Amino acid sequence: MAQEQTKKKSKLKIVLYSIFGFILSFILVMEVSIASQKYIMKSKAPMFLGYGSAIVATESMAGTINPGDMVIFKKVDEYHLGDIITYDDPYIAEYSVTHRIVKYGSKEGTFITKGDAQVTEDKEISEDQIFGKVVLVIPGVGWFTNDPKVGENGWVYFVAVIVIVAGMVYLIKNKPEEKKLEEKNDKEEQ
Repeated sequence: MAQEQTKKKSKLKIVLYSIFGFILSFILVMEVSIASQKYIMKSKAPMFLGYGSAIVATESMAGTINPGDMVIFKKVDEYHLGDIITYDDPYIAEYSVTHRIVKYGSKEGTFITKGDAQVTEDKEISEDQIFGKVVLVIPGVGWFTNDPKVGENGWVYFVAVIVIVAGMVYLIKNKPEEKKLEEKNDKEEQ
């Protein structure tokens, strides 16, 4: 009976570690892809599998999206009035902008945007400047820094999380009490 329970626990462990390993591998591939786009290709909005993210640094969208919130955006085929988008503003060298589309522009495929907390509208942008439509806002992800360049060093935090989680898995996997219990069960079976 004890041997049967040990086998079930072993199979469960294998399944759980496989799932966990897949998740960690996926995160690592995602982080390497994003880091290479950001630092090697100098992209303002690195994307992975059609999605990108940015940490909001200003209060231009306050009330809807606050400083320190993370926005997840996705490239879509069409943009409409009211959509919140992340786009490349050529007047801002290092950062992308996340604002709401408030008007269609003077030409086909152009838009006027405005931050929800701003009085004035932005300059007209073209569709090819848009990185994507905001599909998710995660509040407070940028809480760990007041630096608006959080995206510049953000990958370090993800790598740190991966290392911590991997360390925890190692410790759980090599738990001394569990090994002693398994050895005791093995001796009882013999």
